Amino acid sequence: MEENNIRFLIAQKQEQLNAASKSLKTEFFGIDSTIDQIIEAISSWFLFPNIQRRPVIVNLWGLTGVGKSSLVSQLASLLDFKSKFYRFDLGEKSASEWVIKRNLTEIFGRANGFPVILAFDEFQHARTLDEENKESEQMVSRIVWEILDSGKFQYIGGDSVLSEVYELMLELSGLLREGMYVKNGKIIDGISKLRYESRWGYEKNTLKTIDFVPESNIEGIFWCGRSMFDFPSDVRKQLDELDGPGTIQFLRKVMEAGESPKVVDCSKALIFVVGNLDEAYNIGGNMNPDIDADTLHKESLKINLGHVKRALKKRFRYEQIARLGNTHIVYPALKRETFFKIIEKELNTIAMNFETELGFRVKFDSSVVELVYREGAFPTQGARPLFTTINQLISSKIGLMALRLVDCVKPGETILISADENVIRMSTEKDGVLQPIIEEKLTMCLDPLRKSKPDDLQAITAVHESGHAIVAMALRGIVPTCIFSRTADSASRGFVHLQDDADYLNRAQMIQKVAEYFGGIIAEEIIYGKEHVTSGSESDMRAAGEFVGNMVKACGMGSILGRVAPDQLEVELFLHDKDGEAEKNIQQILADGSRLATDVLLQEKSFLIELATALTRTNQLRCEEIKAYACLHGSSQIKSMLNKKPEFSYRNHLLDLFRQKAEQTNRQEKNESSLMPVAINLNSDKAITS
Repeated sequence: MEENNIRFLIAQKQEQLNAASKSLKTEFFGIDSTIDQIIEAISSWFLFPNIQRRPVIVNLWGLTGVGKSSLVSQLASLLDFKSKFYRFDLGEKSASEWVIKRNLTEIFGRANGFPVILAFDEFQHARTLDEENKESEQMVSRIVWEILDSGKFQYIGGDSVLSEVYELMLELSGLLREGMYVKNGKIIDGISKLRYESRWGYEKNTLKTIDFVPESNIEGIFWCGRSMFDFPSDVRKQLDELDGPGTIQFLRKVMEAGESPKVVDCSKALIFVVGNLDEAYNIGGNMNPDIDADTLHKESLKINLGHVKRALKKRFRYEQIARLGNTHIVYPALKRETFFKIIEKELNTIAMNFETELGFRVKFDSSVVELVYREGAFPTQGARPLFTTINQLISSKIGLMALRLVDCVKPGETILISADENVIRMSTEKDGVLQPIIEEKLTMCLDPLRKSKPDDLQAITAVHESGHAIVAMALRGIVPTCIFSRTADSASRGFVHLQDDADYLNRAQMIQKVAEYFGGIIAEEIIYGKEHVTSGSESDMRAAGEFVGNMVKACGMGSILGRVAPDQLEVELFLHDKDGEAEKNIQQILADGSRLATDVLLQEKSFLIELATALTRTNQLRCEEIKAYACLHGSSQIKSMLNKKPEFSYRNHLLDLFRQKAEQTNRQEKNESSLMPVAINLNSDKAITS
């Protein structure tokens, strides 16, 4: 019978887990796979919590605004752990070691050793290594790492509350010696012995009864003797039954409890470590709103456990990374479709609110969704910016517009809200025809910045970015996912986004990559002349220099096989570039890359002119459009590169050598076999003797 009950309870919990998963997927868009991973990671803990001997740690990493913290909170509620869910924001200054310990003593008092859910949010701020890889131990991190390791820690009442109770006990003892009489926690005789400006705060000549232990000391007594009480109100209840000497004895017991160490047991806890790990996202720090959300999403799907641990190495020590375990779940960046679903959900909520308040139905056209996305989506910042944009462009406008419609729209009638560039419009449908009723102008922030302008700046940017793109296509056959000649990011005139899936880089590709860096400035020189080259290549020059310097000095890609440091720096275990050989290598590679870019762009000059001109008419070109221009105007070499497979394969080359060696060995064995001497039986009649 008991076995059947256990099976029933487990089946019931499994059903609750499945229901939680379904509920989360209706609330959080675009992360179904992530939710499945989380449910799988916690299922054993939820079904069999009592067999856990150490905390179950689930690490959630992702860009900001993708729903990490809110999902954990919602999951705790769905699993009926809302009252046993403790969240700590490690990014707040108030999240000190003492505060965390104090809050976790709630577990000691009510649920010590029982399953709870803990969430250490903004975990990246608990770093123990700074940007220079030096120790920067934080007090808050000590208790956190202790909990992550064993789930247990010892807690002794803080010095401040102990001293507070001790001082109170001394003061009350003095009052009793002076003749004060106390009954049921109240001062019956000797009120005059109190100084009215003291901690009791009473008015002189008062007729009210006064507590022997002031109210201001109750919380300190509660925290000092935490194991003795469930709630602060319990302290007052016990005091109200005591006389003077009994009160002093009670305070002594409270101090003894405060001085004795207590073990807070969170070993059966489910711990979520939640944080932003931008180091794992190559494009995570880029806040350009024109970054393609789908491309960023695809790149984020490539992040694996190895990437996460390498990123963690920049913030934490090895033994600390080990304590985090291996359950690292990476949230993907939100794709365009997900952004649209989030916007639609928020607009539907607004529509329902208006129907409830005003009585007529509101329907949002897809043009409004598109408008909010264009104006509010920053792919690397997640969903948060969308909500402020919706409030600014939609909620604030349609509220005022709707009030003007109350008198002219019948209850139950449907209002269609649409958008057209910088205008939001309300219309009704009559006889199958939409009739605009009212419209308001919108103040757009990003769209005006994106619009093409017939000016020199966009013409320069168009040529520059086309140069980068054409060199990449000609040398490596990579078609950019997009080219922008004008963006909404004030820090960037334009950019080319190349989705490079290469897992390695060799010497030949090193020169090609340098040529890509130089493609922009050389394109300007070819089209406008050397005297008209602009200063917009600063970042390209820096990137090229850093790239080649690292390849030569750190990766052994120059004539010196070793790690090279400048001669003037005394660096142990480094080679010193005394004769400037490494610097000569760097200059030579940069020069070779420059010549290669020049050769390519001179050959593709016609294509360069066509592509750049197209980018002066529009602010962007996407992958298919770029490929179409290459097929129409590119040389035969660039057309063949776009469909060309790599000529050199490391694996095939190794296997070819292996086959050649095997064939050579077989031939050698056959030759040796044919030359072996024949054994002659001297006892045979046919034996030949000399």
